[in-house]
Amino acid sequence: MYKISLICGLCLAILSGGCETNPITGEQQFVGFSALGLAPGTEEQKKIGSEYAPEIRKQLGGPIQDQQLQSYISQVGQKIATATGSKDFEFKFEALNDPMVNAFALPGGYVFITKGMLKQLKNEAQLAAILAHESAHVTQQHSAKQMGNQIGMGLILSTVSVAAGEKGQMVTQVAQIGSQLITLKYSRTDETEADSVGLDFMVKAGYSPKGMLQVMQILESEGGSGGISFLSTHPSPENRLQDIQKWINQRYPLVAAKDLGPAPYQTNVLSRLK
Repeated sequence: MYKISLICGLCLAILSGGCETNPITGEQQFVGFSALGLAPGTEEQKKIGSEYAPEIRKQLGGPIQDQQLQSYISQVGQKIATATGSKDFEFKFEALNDPMVNAFALPGGYVFITKGMLKQLKNEAQLAAILAHESAHVTQQHSAKQMGNQIGMGLILSTVSVAAGEKGQMVTQVAQIGSQLITLKYSRTDETEADSVGLDFMVKAGYSPKGMLQVMQILESEGGSGGISFLSTHPSPENRLQDIQKWINQRYPLVAAKDLGPAPYQTNVLSRLK
């Protein structure tokens, strides 16, 4: 009985530290272990990104060997990076050879887009939308928060194990989670925030917000055909389409008419992909 009470007490102490008051309901709610300071800081995030970027490049077929294409991706990406206004992260944008339709960001500023995704896009505004969305995951530190949550769960399991008198030891949580960065799933809250913040980034960088709407339409239409790795880590675009259209109508009704940039995308990407 004493052990059970001790275990429950320790777990409640840990969980209560990750709670805050909901400003709308006034009730306490669990917001994650990042509130306990378990999520890596910005410098740690940059180190994690640098450490695991080579491994992920290898997993996804390596960089596309085309300097013009890579320079173009980087140029569009750096416009987005400037629009973020962030001085905490060093953004790097790169296209990888993987045929699956995917794009993702590592903590610290590494943003990758696959050949499969590039083939689905039709213009520069759509490319900017993908890069802006992933950049928003970086600036809002969504992966770091997910890592903090997993570390927190590991801490609870270790606490239970020790309190129960079981043998064994706690594995190094960050190292274990780092190898799974490519498969970390975002919550719907994270995804909504990345859509909203990313939309602002791309417009500030000079792109039509319709590019993001078009990307969601592409992902929705292709979602049932297989080969869409993007949807395994990002929630379905179905409801997100409505939100994005609403934000465009509210924030950028005039900007939406800007040119989407099909010609430069055709020249620098589509005509060069095999």
